This record gives sequence, structure tokens and C-alpha cells, in this order.
Amino acid sequence: MSEQDSQVDLASCDREPIHIPGLIQPHGCLLAFDSGGALIGFSVNATGLLDIELRHGMSVAALGLDQQGVHGSLVAETIEASREGRASSYAVETTLNGQPADLVVHSNGSVVIAEWELRNASADGAAGFALKAHRMIDRLRRSTSLQEMLVTATEQVRALTGFDRVMAYQFRHDDSGEVVAEAREQSLEPYLGLRYPASDIPVQARQLYVLNTLRLISDVNYQAVPVKLAKGQPPLDMSQCVLRSVSPVHLEYLGNMGVAASMSISIVVRGKLWGLIACHHMTPRHVGYALRIACDVLASVLTSLVISIVATQESGLVKQAAACRALTMESVLHGDDVLASLQAHEADLCASLLADAIIFTERGRILSSAGVDLAAAAAIVQSLSGLDGGGLVSRVERVDWAEPSQLAIGEWIGLLALPFHPAGNGWVIFLRRERLQILRWGGNPEKHLVPGPLGPRLTPRGSFSEWCEVAPDQGRQWTPVEQDIAQTLLGELQRAVSLRYAESDRVRTLLMAMLGHDLRDPLSSIRMAGALLQEGSGEPRLGKHIINASGRMQRLITDVMDLSRISSGIGLGLHLRDTDLSALVAEFVSESSFANPGSVYQSRVAPGVVAHLDADRISQVLSNLLSNARHHGASGEPILVDLQRDGTGIELQVSNVAEAIDPALAATLFSPFKHSAKESGSNRTGLGLGLFIAHEIIAGHGGTLQYRYQAPHVVFVVRLGEVIG
Repeated sequence: MSEQDSQVDLASCDREPIHIPGLIQPHGCLLAFDSGGALIGFSVNATGLLDIELRHGMSVAALGLDQQGVHGSLVAETIEASREGRASSYAVETTLNGQPADLVVHSNGSVVIAEWELRNASADGAAGFALKAHRMIDRLRRSTSLQEMLVTATEQVRALTGFDRVMAYQFRHDDSGEVVAEAREQSLEPYLGLRYPASDIPVQARQLYVLNTLRLISDVNYQAVPVKLAKGQPPLDMSQCVLRSVSPVHLEYLGNMGVAASMSISIVVRGKLWGLIACHHMTPRHVGYALRIACDVLASVLTSLVISIVATQESGLVKQAAACRALTMESVLHGDDVLASLQAHEADLCASLLADAIIFTERGRILSSAGVDLAAAAAIVQSLSGLDGGGLVSRVERVDWAEPSQLAIGEWIGLLALPFHPAGNGWVIFLRRERLQILRWGGNPEKHLVPGPLGPRLTPRGSFSEWCEVAPDQGRQWTPVEQDIAQTLLGELQRAVSLRYAESDRVRTLLMAMLGHDLRDPLSSIRMAGALLQEGSGEPRLGKHIINASGRMQRLITDVMDLSRISSGIGLGLHLRDTDLSALVAEFVSESSFANPGSVYQSRVAPGVVAHLDADRISQVLSNLLSNARHHGASGEPILVDLQRDGTGIELQVSNVAEAIDPALAATLFSPFKHSAKESGSNRTGLGLGLFIAHEIIAGHGGTLQYRYQAPHVVFVVRLGEVIG
């Protein structure tokens, strides 16, 4: 054995070539023919069972199968049909050395395989099985739920076959499985509700369950019969064979369970293994081919009913989601506020995706379901920051979240986020609660490398007693249908928001033109009149009020014009030049101190800091930060201005004594038209644009503007990278 072959892990189980074992079970024999009808392989017991001397290269006619009463003509017909590309499987009752048998012939590419299988049941018995199967199918059709149907299936298959235990085994999204229905001999330990890991059925075994939907092992302790192939003949693909020998690992697995015979019937939905009807017997048991066909027909009906029930459930959810989506889009298109319009349909949106809660966010504003606290909502929104917004974001387990968010999100483990407005960081976020699961495994699911009867490898577990595991930090999986519903909602929502904002941009452009053209000239005249009134009348205060009021209006117009330039993509039009930033900051602080005698300023300005920047725009940033500190700082406490440089650039801090900003409000500080700004008692004339514009100015310089709290100070920090002197 090579070093590679000696490496035993779950992947090595997946590589086991179980479709070409070169062996069959001993309760029958096998012949293989090429497209020309020449014998290319036979099981070594075929000579005795068929009572024919066999040699590679013999033709079907030369074998004399018809003379032996074993339907050689059917084999010849199948070979002829395979050459014409129209072969299918055939089965017929026959005898083998005087014993009842079934002949099953099928083609696999250019190879035709004939299998004779001994049976105990008579033809009359097979007819009885057909009648029983008809009654069973009728009972299945009358089931009113998926669970009732699976229970009925296990009971009817057990009644038909006599197996000690029959289980309905359903696979989950991770390919682990659970026993969801069971009919058993009362003396046997129940397996109902037990889970089994995905590794119990390797990948290639799942593929065989899909290709060949029924498999029988009459006796776990059988001695496999080799298939002798002609020289140079490639291994025989036995995927469709009824006698195919199974993996020794699987036989050991069944032996560890105390099972002596087994039969499995696949439930295949949309080309994928959805479940199994698994049959176990504690002593060897052979089930005739006719009876197995009856069970297979039953499974086909069961599969059709499963598909019908699943499709009905999914179509109901899709229909409900479509109705909700239509109403939601109507509100978004015609409402005054996108987030408020979405929130009006919160309950229906949650129901459309079976979510427990929902968050709506855009430009730093956050609206959430009543059960989601502000801190958790802010952490969830922050976890999406920086994503490109190209499509859905899905999370199911706590480990799916970045470490900073894993504790902050609380119970909201499951997330399906829809980026409906990437430019404004707009998301609709569906949430599901953590589901603390008690997993009831059939034995410890962890496999270990130990010496087994077949050498050192992953030996199947020996105990199948219930083994419980607590699984925290899990959410319910978002199904493909739910993700399709979310994707459709995202597409329509993006289109609706795009149309809405296109119209808003058109109206805003007209408004900006009016403000820039129709108001600036009258304001200039008002300011000039106020100055004359202040100098030439006996009421200088009246002139001062006019000048101050018009100045505020001029600042509002400037802010709105800047917002328009930013939103339209034109940008702020920075004019960069080498600037003595130390002198600019010192002069600006001096002017602010003179203009606001009620405020106290303390500055620490490093000398000789020269940078390549737009002096007027940086002055605008300083003006906004100092104004913000005056309006929101504690009365009588100084405003601190600190300009320093280090090896990576320049840092400018503006600080004032105040309480820490609420985390929910802090998340929107640099967003335009902040709700907090509109309600501010100390700055009623503002639109909440100052910090937004300051943030954009600094971003335009390739820097950052951030908020932090260093008790007892609220601190705004500007970082600029390029230092000249």
C-alpha cells in the first residue's frame, strides 16, 4: 500500500470505488456481454448455477441459454437494442437449476449485463404483492401531511416485506440525516428522532442511491463472488446491478448495528437524494425481485407525493411573498420616506421569509423590529459596512459573523441582508433567532482512526445508543426558495428606489438652481442694507440682526449647494495648494475666540505643519467642528484644539466636555439631514449637514473624520496623510 493509500480520513472513504467492486452477492450469478454479443465477464459461480461451461469471447447463441430455460433470447434482444441506442432494463421470471429465479437484464453504455437471482417467492405470491402494493399506494395518497405519509410508508413497507425495522430517513441541508418515521419490532430499541452525520453515507454512495433506487443485502456476512473479466477489459461498472457487492466498510457498519440483512429505497427529489426508506432485519432475509419492484413502485409514488407537498408549500410561500412585495413597492414608490414605507409592511415582510425580526437602514438611519435593541441593531448594520453590496448576504451560525460582532448581535444569529441602495448603505435585513438544539445522535458522530478487521482506517462506530449534543449558536438555514424570494424582492426594491431617487435628483437639481440663482442676489442686498442700517441709524441692533439672519441663510444655501454637488457626483471641487496648516488653525481659533466671547478656547498647535490642501475647505471643516463644540459642549468648559504631526501624517482634534453620544445617534453623525440635528435645541436652524459635508471634504483630501469619546470629552479627529513640512 502506498503512503497516499495509507492516509485514512473521511475523504478516503469518499474515494472508495464502490461502483466497480468486481464482486457480487452469492444469491445469483452475472454475465456481461459487449455490443457484439461476446461474453466479456462472468461471476465465477455462473458455471455451476447455469450449468454451462463459460469462456470469454463466447457468443450468446453459443451459450445455449434458451436450451437451459434461462431466457437467452431476452439477453440477445437487449444486446441488439443496445446497438440501436434504445435499450432499457428488462426483468422476467425464470428458473435456475430447478429453483425459482428472476432474470434482470440491462445495458450500461456498450456493455449488457444479465443477472439471475434466486428467489423464494412464487409467481402467485408476486401477484399478491402487487395487490398489497396497490392498497398501500391508495393509503399513501390519502395522507394529509408529509409526516403522516412517511409514517404510512414505513408501516406499509414493513407489512409487505416483514423486515424487523423500517425507517424513513430524511436528509438535511448539510447531508446529515434524521429518522423521522419508524415501524419496528417492539423488542428493538427505537431510533425515531436520532440524527446521523453526513459522513455515514459517503459522496459516491449518495450518487449510487440516486442512480439505483433500490438495493438489497440478503446476508451481511455473505462471501462475495468475484467477477472474472476478459484480459484487457476495464473494470465493470455495476452501478445498476441488483447483485452488486457493497463496501466492506458498510457491511461492518451494519454488523455493528446488529443488522444481518438490509434493504434501502431512495427518495429522489429534483435529482438529489431527499431521503431513504431503510429496512433492517436481525437475521438474514431475502426479498424477491417482484416484491422489491412493488416497494420501488411504492417509493416512486411516495417521491411524487413528496414533490407535490414540497411544491405546494413553496408555491404558497412564493404567492404570499409576491402579494407582500407588490404592496411594499407601491409604498416605496409613492411614500415620503423609503424606510418608513418599508417599515409599514414589517409584519408581512417577515412572514414572507419566515423571519423573526427585520432591520431597515439607510445613510446611517436605523429602524428595527421592537424585539431588536438599538445596540444589537447598530452592531448588525456595522457588520455589513464595507461590503460591496453586490448581492444577498446570508449568515446562519455565529461563526459566520466577524469576531467583533459575534457577542454584540445577541440572539440574532440568522441574517439575510438585501442591499437595496448601496450608495446610501441601504439594507433590508431579515433576522432569525438563535435556536439552541439538542441533537440526538445515533452514537457519537465523531469518527476515529482505529485498527479494524480490514486494517487501520476509519472504523464505523460500534455503539448506536443515543448520544446527545447541545448545539448553541445555530440559526435555521435559509432555504433556496427563501433566497429566491429575497433575490426577487431585492431586484424590485432596487428598481423602485432607483426610480424614486432619480425623480428626487431631478427635483433637487431644480431647487439647487433656484437657490443658487434666485436667492443669493437678494440676500446680498439684504446684507448690504443691514450694514447701512447698522451704521447710519439709531438702532444698530436691528441692522446686526438682519446681517446675522442673512448670514445664517447664506450658510444654509452653501451647505445645500455642497450637498447637491456631492450627491450628483460632481464633487466639492477642491483647489489644492501648499498651505501652512499651523498658521491657518491658529488664526481660525483666534478669530473664533474674538467672534464668540462667551466661549473659551485652548489650543496646542505644532509649528511649521505644511500640507497640500484646499485652505478654504479645511476652514469650512474647522468652522463646522468648532460650531458643533460650542453648541453641544458643557457651559463654561473650554474647547480644545490640537494639531500635531507624526510619521504617518497629520492629526487635528477638536474636543469639548459633554456626555457620550448615544450609540444609535453616533451611527448617523456623518449622515445628511440627521433626525438628531432637527431636534437639537441648541442648533434649531441647522439641517444636519455640517458634519456630513466636513466628512466629505476630509474624504476628498484622502483623510478620515471620526468621532470617539474620551471621558469627559467628545472628540472629533481629522487624519490627513500628506505632510510637506
